[in-house]
Amino acid sequence: MADLLELNQENDLDIPSNCAILIAEMENKAMNDAYNNLTNRQKVYIDAIREHAEDIGLDINKSEFSRAELRQVSMKMKGKVWIPNWITHDPSRRVNRGVFTIPEVNPSPTSSDAMVNAPATTDDSVTMSVSSIVGLLSVPRP
Repeated sequence: MADLLELNQENDLDIPSNCAILIAEMENKAMNDAYNNLTNRQKVYIDAIREHAEDIGLDINKSEFSRAELRQVSMKMKGKVWIPNWITHDPSRRVNRGVFTIPEVNPSPTSSDAMVNAPATTDDSVTMSVSSIVGLLSVPRP
């Protein structure tokens, strides 16, 4: 959404605030759908990240987590350092060595970047709709 607002200001597109709100709601829906598409065990782990974040000093406003951070969550949750395989063995979640993307932790991203980099559990139709709207709005005026 921040990108859309910058686009609006740079190109003097005069995008109504209703449209910006609609796009933000669509992004939020896509992230909620990503969470809702998880299995119950996956949801339990995501909920544990949210629940224990403050205790272990995790920032849940991000989507990338290190192996060390996830081990702390696992220790709090089940007393073991093992991170669930659905995170560590999914190539689409691997950002770097020992760093994984888990966009479902933050259901309200501040930009569309988190949605674009989300694993295949996101709703592609919503992603395409947001991209189409932004594309239409970026056409310069005559």
